Amino acid sequence: MEQPNKNDPNSLEAPDTSVTPASTQTVEDNLEGHEPVKTAGGSAKKPNKLKALFKRFNVYFLMFVLLIIVAITIAVILALNARDTGNATVIDSQTLSDDSLKQLANSDIGVGDPKQLLTVQSNAIFTGKMLVRQNVEIGGGLTVGGDMNISALNVSGKGTFDQLQANDLTLTRNATIHGQLAVQNSVTVNGSGTFSGAVTAPTINTSNLQLNGDFTTARHIVVTGSTPSKSDGNALGGGGTSSISGSDTAGSVTVNTGSNPGTGCFANITFANRFTAVPKVLVTPIGSAAGSVDYYVNRSATGFSICTSSPAASGQSFGFDFFVIG
Repeated sequence: MEQPNKNDPNSLEAPDTSVTPASTQTVEDNLEGHEPVKTAGGSAKKPNKLKALFKRFNVYFLMFVLLIIVAITIAVILALNARDTGNATVIDSQTLSDDSLKQLANSDIGVGDPKQLLTVQSNAIFTGKMLVRQNVEIGGGLTVGGDMNISALNVSGKGTFDQLQANDLTLTRNATIHGQLAVQNSVTVNGSGTFSGAVTAPTINTSNLQLNGDFTTARHIVVTGSTPSKSDGNALGGGGTSSISGSDTAGSVTVNTGSNPGTGCFANITFANRFTAVPKVLVTPIGSAAGSVDYYVNRSATGFSICTSSPAASGQSFGFDFFVIG
């Protein structure tokens, strides 16, 4: 095979020329921004990789140190804020010395800061008055040897009093009295009252008394009230009269016959207070003259009448007792 002539002017290659490889640069050199170092022969010399690694390590180290500084700064700020908050809520306490106690006993003097606490480790005795301008909180029991005057008393739990005097006592819930209850004045009960034992009272005034059991009394039953009204009937005769005494519950009717008495009613009685229904009327004749009369009773819710079915004797006086119950 024929070799090309290097001296041929028509050849593509120049005579006596040699192809020198171009100066190369690695990817790491391009990344680091280093120019290749050319030697005398024209070849490029690669930079030192240790130096490049050291420079890169310095950048990371500086970033790490910066993060440490920021974290320490934040921690210091938080600690300072927490200390300021704790100082705002904590109240320092102060112990009284003997000199301070003597000053308190002999003069009106302030001891300590208003935000400080006064702690008395042993017993304290105040021979004069003690004024507390704000609330008093007692963690243990309270014993009062003398009188206690207060404008209002609110007891949320149990309270024991040997003697309690109150100008106005209001109970919103139940009250249990194990001993004797003595009331010097009147008692007003708006609701119902239940007594499991005996009730003793010299006088009981009530507008309506309802008994679910037997009614027992060791003394008389005295009935009072307004006197009913009356009107004379035709059985009295000419010039005859009648009168009444007592109340709606019990009383007496006196009859004075005139001339020529007839049949019908001697007297018509009207109750001062009418009954809700027709009551029971019990009539008893007084004396033999009344017993000889054939009498009978007419009754209604508004009153009753004492009548006769046969004429009574003329010019006689006799009477009847009555008892009315609803």
